[in-house]
Formats: sequence, C-alpha cells, structure tokens
Amino acid sequence: MGPAPCSLSSREPELCTGIRARSLRSSFLAGLDIRLCWSFRDSYLLVFNMSSPLSDLLAANESWASAVFASDQGFFDRGVNIKQTPKFLWIGCADSRLPASVMTSSKPGDMFVHRNIAGLVHPDDENVLATISLAIELVHVEHILVVSHTRCGGTWTSLNAVLGKETVPPPAPVLNKWLAPLIDLAKSLHPSSDPDSFVEEWDKLAEASVRQQFNNVVNTETVKRAWESGKKLSVHALIYDVATGRLRDLGITRTGSV
Repeated sequence: MGPAPCSLSSREPELCTGIRARSLRSSFLAGLDIRLCWSFRDSYLLVFNMSSPLSDLLAANESWASAVFASDQGFFDRGVNIKQTPKFLWIGCADSRLPASVMTSSKPGDMFVHRNIAGLVHPDDENVLATISLAIELVHVEHILVVSHTRCGGTWTSLNAVLGKETVPPPAPVLNKWLAPLIDLAKSLHPSSDPDSFVEEWDKLAEASVRQQFNNVVNTETVKRAWESGKKLSVHALIYDVATGRLRDLGITRTGSV
C-alpha cells in the first residue's frame, strides 16, 4: 500500500504525489509505517501511514487473489464466464468461528451460504425462504446442510432467558424477537437449573435447535415442490463442535417426497 496523503504541509500537498519513497520502520512505533519522502525540489517530509483492520483485510485479500492467480490463472475468468453450480446450500449461524467454506476446505463456487443469528429458519422469514428458493430453483443445489454448533451465543442467550439469568448486556428487543422460537424451544426442554449442568443443557439445546430448523426447511413450500417434481434434493442436519473443529451428522437426512 502506498504512502498516505501527506498532511504535514498544506501548502504543498503535491509533494507526496509521483515521488520516490523509502520505508523507515521503527520498533518503538508499532503499527506506523513511516516514510521519508522527497520531491524533485528536495523537500523532505515524514509521512505516517497507519495500519488498520480494514487495510490488513484488504492486504490479505490481495495476497489471496495473487496466490490463487499464480496457481490457476484461469480461476477468476471461469468465475466470470461460467454460471455457479454449487452442490450445497449451507444454512447456519453467523458466528465468526463458523466459516463454512474454510471448515470444509471448499473453493469459491462450491457452496451457497445463508447465515443468521443462531442459524434459525423462521417459516415466515422471507430472507431465508428466498435463499432456499434461489438455491433450489435457479442454482440447482442437491444438498441442503442445516447446521448448528456448540457454544452458540444465540442458544446461550435463550437458555439463560429460560433459567431466569440476566445477561450483560441484556439482549436488544430485536434480538429477543428473533430468538423467541428458540426460547420457546428451550422452555420445552425443561432445562435443569443446576449450574453444573449448564453446558450439558446448552449442548442439548443446540441439537434440539438444529432438528427444529431441519423440520422447518423440509416443510417449506419450495422443498416440498422440488420433491413432488422429482428433483434430486437431500436435506441434512449437522452440528459443528467448536472445541474440535469437527462436523457431526445427526443422521436424519431426508431425501425425496415428504
């Protein structure tokens, strides 16, 4: 990344344009890129170029794109010129520890993805319903993966709500509304209030939730219509263990007409 626009001389802002620059990095100024710039008029300026999470992210993207191109020069051309044909639709949680493509070693184009808080499939949520419709009818996925995970913040909040434990900060009203079906599910499980049983109850809720979302998916009009038309489509329920990095199949795959 080039030097930032110089702010040390308002009278001669052009000094850092089209000039040569040399980095002078110093350990006691961590995070600063200090550049000694000189123009053809021999004016010397120090330019401070602050790194940031966004600049780091963009630099990582540049590195990734360069590495992909170096190993397969036609990769991005194919992405532009060929229609996407992923076999999987992943429906899961927005948790940052669950990057679907990373944990399955998938390449761009391998997986269609929908994520939200706690990986819930509300029967009236047009967002997830539109994703399922597009994935089946236009992208032609063959497998829908409904995925929950251990140590989920959504299941944690819902379980605490049922147990009458206050969380800090308390959930925002919009989050409470979104989690309402999950809170109702937690109530139906009659969780133990014993603090020593909390993690066990938390895991039970995660598994119960993915089973509920699985049932909601197979009962969508789009999925039922696909099976009635003879379309090749399977729906699976999985749980990801954040402690081991492993996906576990719950063994309740549904294929064909309901």
